[in-house]
Amino acid sequence: MTVDREHVNNKGTLHGGQTAALVDIVTARAVAVAHRNVPMSSTDLSVSYFLPVRIGEVLVIEGTVLKAGKTMAFTEIEFRRKSDNALIAKGKHNLAFVPISADKLKNLEPYY
Repeated sequence: MTVDREHVNNKGTLHGGQTAALVDIVTARAVAVAHRNVPMSSTDLSVSYFLPVRIGEVLVIEGTVLKAGKTMAFTEIEFRRKSDNALIAKGKHNLAFVPISADKLKNLEPYY
């Protein structure tokens, strides 16, 4: 991801809320690869911030599913600066699978 003006705070660095939103989006999509169209809800999400990122810098974002069971999935994510592989931020996101009957699941619109 290339950091652009819409991603930064008033100091010109990647906004913490933008990073947290990416933790949510990327890790949930990583879970959804194997649990397609299974409704999920976040149980907790945390982010540790290590270095600022300026406009124009490129990040490599890697989300990992640590474990996905019958009722929960546990994930982590790293944000690294592409130029020197420096660790920018690290996140954790755990999700609960929302129980839903098979007939209701058939009627859900797929989300991508």
